[in-house]
Amino acid sequence: MGGKCGARRKPGNGNFTPLKAGFSPSLHLRFTLKGLMGDMGPMRLSLTYRLFAAIGLASMLVVVVMALLVAYGMREGFSVYLLKGELSRLGGLAETLAADYDSGAGGWPELEGDPRRWTDYVVRQTSPDGRAMPKPPPRGPRPPAPFAERLSLLDARQQLIIGAPVGAAQVELLPILAPGADADAAPIGWLRLAAPGGVLSETDAFFLRGQITSLLLAASVALAVSAAVALLVARQFLAPIQALETGAKRLASGDYASRIPNDRRDELGKLIDHYNQLAQSLEATEIAQRQWMSDTSHELQTPLAVLRANIEALQDGIRTADARTLGAMDDAVGRLTRLIGDLRTLTHGHETGFAEARSTEDLGLILREAADVIAPDFAAAGLELSIEAGEGVLMRCNSQRIRQVFDNLLGNALRYTDAPGRVVAIVEGDGRQARITVADTPPAPPEEAMPHLFDRFFRAEASRSRAHGGSGLGLSICAAIVEAHGGEINARKAESGGLQIEILLPADGGTS
Repeated sequence: MGGKCGARRKPGNGNFTPLKAGFSPSLHLRFTLKGLMGDMGPMRLSLTYRLFAAIGLASMLVVVVMALLVAYGMREGFSVYLLKGELSRLGGLAETLAADYDSGAGGWPELEGDPRRWTDYVVRQTSPDGRAMPKPPPRGPRPPAPFAERLSLLDARQQLIIGAPVGAAQVELLPILAPGADADAAPIGWLRLAAPGGVLSETDAFFLRGQITSLLLAASVALAVSAAVALLVARQFLAPIQALETGAKRLASGDYASRIPNDRRDELGKLIDHYNQLAQSLEATEIAQRQWMSDTSHELQTPLAVLRANIEALQDGIRTADARTLGAMDDAVGRLTRLIGDLRTLTHGHETGFAEARSTEDLGLILREAADVIAPDFAAAGLELSIEAGEGVLMRCNSQRIRQVFDNLLGNALRYTDAPGRVVAIVEGDGRQARITVADTPPAPPEEAMPHLFDRFFRAEASRSRAHGGSGLGLSICAAIVEAHGGEINARKAESGGLQIEILLPADGGTS
């Protein structure tokens, strides 16, 4: 049973579940990491190329689409620019048409319905020498179509009078104003110029090629920068992943002291924090396992040594099978039995179903039953046992486990309280939770022992505890049972000068 000491114990406070025989953290971790991470070797190369390809191809696609859109917009804009430049040179033709306007007929009747006359009219007004433009050669690049082939004359309502019908995607309109009219006056007609359908002039084509070449060069530079950025981003993501891979291999090999430096604040940083917590937990678990096995073997060794010594003494004839010898052997066997039972309880203390088969019980009644059984021992030891159990302190619990808690606490107080002394056990509740308090008189455990309360096999005074038959597991068992019921247990120095154990239990037993 645990010695007197003080500390605080809550469910999930970092104490480790007793490890079963044959449990290997290293073997368990290998299976866990294999299932979680898979084969990291091939994944590393694959992930590198996937990240680079995903970022690089996305950047390339954006740049290419933007380059195409800009090139298309530049070509269309350049065509409009050329078209407006041509239209600006038709001011003289518009003035001539305004002068020839027949107000009586409401238009230009001499041009209407006569394409040849319209062509000659346009050529005379737009040619520098007033003569018809030469026809293009039968072979070779076709020059831009003359104005007459792309020019139409419209009335004030923009209805076609003469000229080419609308066939081009781009057209520009030039208003024809009456002589002497203001710029904002209603037009008497319109000139409509369509975009050329033939090959651009050599100068225009050279300019457009230069612009497209510059655009392609800029797109190539953008793609190169995007590829470099993609590579840097891929490495930025892969560096912590590779560190996690290396760390996982070290953990799988049993190196639980492995830690990964972390200066990230993103999801990968959180993953590294979880890894470090896992490594710390595994390291502590391995230490606890070793300590558990060492303490268990040490505790088993003492009663076995007593049995072996008595058996050898009987065999050698040094002792006879009298009541004293058989009593010592029976005490050793009893201690072994109690120790094995305590070990079994602790081993299963954190398993599902440890404190099942619950029912609504009166904690005060359970305490009084435990006190009735142990009261003669208190009287024989010169100690006073006082029970203060309120009525109707109900709780859903496993009555056998709660009884075990009371037995351990009262037995602990009986074993380590000096006579004459007094032990007070109190049970009280408010309908939502129950409070159990067991306080005794001196001696109290030393201050340096307080943090080790509920540690397995811990004794504030090891020699004295063994002399009283304690195994060092009593308070650990109490803590396991309390945690299984969703409660918490803590200890501190009592006002009476001894040790005070306080337990808080939810009325529903932690099942809601």
